[in-house]
Amino acid sequence: MANELKQSVVVDNRAGAGGQIAMQAIAAAKADGYVVGLTFQAAATVVPQLKRTPPYDPVRDFTSIARVASTANALIVRQDSPYKSLADLVKAARERPEKLNYGSWGMGSGGHLAGEVMNADAGIRTQHVPYKGTVEEVSAIVAGEIDYGFVGMGMAVSQSKSGQVRLDRKSTRLNSSH
Repeated sequence: MANELKQSVVVDNRAGAGGQIAMQAIAAAKADGYVVGLTFQAAATVVPQLKRTPPYDPVRDFTSIARVASTANALIVRQDSPYKSLADLVKAARERPEKLNYGSWGMGSGGHLAGEVMNADAGIRTQHVPYKGTVEEVSAIVAGEIDYGFVGMGMAVSQSKSGQVRLDRKSTRLNSSH
């Protein structure tokens, strides 16, 4: 980017709260044309709707430039999980309402919404556990602290190839259609 712009570029990663921390920093920055943010759609549109006093206004505080990427979410479980498929997980959740839990990379994130859509579509009740980011969420899945989680397809495939987690490729259809 610095080569294209012919000037220095500073990257300031601000992880946490489903992108809200970064969005707040961008909204508070001087509107001088030099601050550019890259975020998930949920941080820009959903997070402000979850708060009585939103930390930023997605229309007033930002000017959208372009969509950079689009990806599906995937449901993952730890490698030794008893849930071999989405059907297994849904069956267990129906047998034990509110006993299973899932993680996401923050309240209002795409992973959180995917979990709630799955709960509604399957007629189940599971508990949401928000994490600071995807790395923490995946670590919790691998450690057995939570039963499953939703992550971006790139992260799911790489973690699956490493043998840390298992993903049910059929479950991606559930998440990418919502």
